[in-house]
Amino acid sequence: MVVRQGVLFRTGSFGALTGIGAPYFTGTLGVRQDVDLRPEDAILAEDVTTYGGSVGVSPLGASVPRYCSDVAKGVAFLGNYADLFKNDGYQQAFWYNFVELNTELKLPAVFHCSAGRDRTGCIAYVIGAVLGVSADDLATDYYTSWASQGWIDRDTTAAHQAKWLPAFVNGLNAAYPPAQYPTLRQQAEQFLSDCCVKAGGTVAQAQAAIAALRARMLEIPEAPRTAGGKYPVSVPTIASKPATGAVQTADLVRSGFY
Repeated sequence: MVVRQGVLFRTGSFGALTGIGAPYFTGTLGVRQDVDLRPEDAILAEDVTTYGGSVGVSPLGASVPRYCSDVAKGVAFLGNYADLFKNDGYQQAFWYNFVELNTELKLPAVFHCSAGRDRTGCIAYVIGAVLGVSADDLATDYYTSWASQGWIDRDTTAAHQAKWLPAFVNGLNAAYPPAQYPTLRQQAEQFLSDCCVKAGGTVAQAQAAIAALRARMLEIPEAPRTAGGKYPVSVPTIASKPATGAVQTADLVRSGFY
């Protein structure tokens, strides 16, 4: 099995998006929803105050709703990401965002925080783990995010790079010991199940959602890749910032499934 492309995209904030970028996301990529992992006050401060618009509408345009769990459910994913495995509110927010990224009628979808790296990377890591992506590949994808939106200029120190992903992985291993959950996929699935229960759902609902994600996001390698499919299956990769006047979000579409 391979992971299908063109369903979920990860990026940084759309605050500085130019007029060229929005049609690319909505037209070429067919994005239907913007899942913003920041809390409401950060969206207001970082986007709305400077660039206009509203919390509920994506900078991609009026046809693209922006989902914010802080607004919709009163909980947001913040703080030291190792705390994700100890904080009920963070886990609730994680589940609500996962549901938005796993709802057929809202796909394709894009998800992001400010830099598109840490909060975004944690969700991408769990989704990838559920799909069977290896830990090494997930770590490579996570650290590729250091190139996003100029954050590489200030956060390239080894100490800073060692802070976030290792803390997240160590937290995952502490909460779901490999002796009890031998594979990364089992750890991720149990974590999602716990998040669902913390959000008022059931284990059965979590299992159904995970099965739906795998059915939607995995395909056999021999499957024909045609342009007429429900989702685009071949997505160009922007490895560096385009020329002036183009999309200002560096590496806005990475290789792989986000």
